[in-house]
Amino acid sequence: MNRINKLARVLAATILITLFASFFQMASAQDVQVAQVAPDVQVAQDVQEAQDVQEAQDAQEAQDAPDVQVAQDVQEAQEAQDAQEAQVILLDDFESYDDGALPLKWKYLHDKKLVWLAPEHMRPNERFTVVEEDGNKALRVHVRGEAVHLTMANEEDGFDWDLTSHPRLAWDWRAISLPENAREDKKNLNDTGAGLYVIYKFEGFIIKKPKAIKYVYSSTLPVGTVVSYGKLKVIVVSTAADGIGEWQHIERDVVADYREVFGGDPPDRPLSIRLWGDSDNTGSLAEADFDNIRLLPPK
Repeated sequence: MNRINKLARVLAATILITLFASFFQMASAQDVQVAQVAPDVQVAQDVQEAQDVQEAQDAQEAQDAPDVQVAQDVQEAQEAQDAQEAQVILLDDFESYDDGALPLKWKYLHDKKLVWLAPEHMRPNERFTVVEEDGNKALRVHVRGEAVHLTMANEEDGFDWDLTSHPRLAWDWRAISLPENAREDKKNLNDTGAGLYVIYKFEGFIIKKPKAIKYVYSSTLPVGTVVSYGKLKVIVVSTAADGIGEWQHIERDVVADYREVFGGDPPDRPLSIRLWGDSDNTGSLAEADFDNIRLLPPK
């Protein structure tokens, strides 16, 4: 009996040991499985986080792209403008003169000859004078029943103008008072308070006359009007019908204008530029300002 009891205890102990061993083996297998699964979960989380970060960066870049492009476009436009401005030839902005002075870079037609401007060439009723207003200087033409003009020649002591490189001409002007009822298309009323000539050459067998375009600030005619006086063509670029007293900026492709009014191509080197004011036909007052006369490269 004692022997049987002893065998039963041994058998029970063996069974318990076997059960414990199986339990520990199962627990170890689960731990191994968890250990194997954990890195995979971490990798998946890392991949997802990386994807989220990249998507956020892509979204930000897509949002910033228009601003970056706009900045690049602005920079390129500024560089192009700077390059063009570097090619501009300034004839006169009148800033180098004193208020009330004569513009001594210009010449005056005296006894059919161009001479350097001097005080004796100016008279009370026909004169050019530098005026200063709000920190800016300009050239004022004043005529009453008279005509007056100044010239800058395309020569060594004037300026250098080649239409192949600078086909455009620009200036600012302001009409203060224009000849009353004047009309450039009527000889007896042909007064122009402010005009700018481009003189290309002189033609004629015995009497040589200038072949020129005269750009005018007309008292009455509309912008775009063209009047022909033989070798002189008048183009209205400003008009009192649109008002006076305010500055206007004018740009002209003088090569295109020449082809339009004369046909053919102009000489590569015009002879001169002339500033003009007259009211001798109407006997009235004319006063206007000129400023920032420049030669421009092609657009």
